[in-house]
Amino acid sequence: MIKITLPMPVSINQAYGTNWKTKQRFRTTKYLEWIENADSEVLTQKRYKVSGKEKLAVRYQFYTKWRNNDGSIKKKDVGNYEKQTSDYLSKIITGLDDRQFWKIELEKIPSNREVVEIEIEEIS
Repeated sequence: MIKITLPMPVSINQAYGTNWKTKQRFRTTKYLEWIENADSEVLTQKRYKVSGKEKLAVRYQFYTKWRNNDGSIKKKDVGNYEKQTSDYLSKIITGLDDRQFWKIELEKIPSNREVVEIEIEEIS
């Protein structure tokens, strides 16, 4: 089993901008800063490698403030945090491609922490 903890990613809405003249998408400064912070975090963690042939299940636990001060649910869609996290995992785990993810579980965990804990395991 692979276990990794990363800083809470920016949402997909904050990760990319559009140059309206060229119609090209680009990574925002916020997204690039998150990648830099994540790179620093993984330096302190175990390195992993997969063969690239496995079918994998991945579980994301997103720890953040999911509620407003009045108790109402924030307008944060947990799915908006998954894609850039999956793409980042493909960058740091040798042999991993997120198309190997056959099962994805997303969980919101109310917390003052701002992290995502990830578990990846092979499935048959």
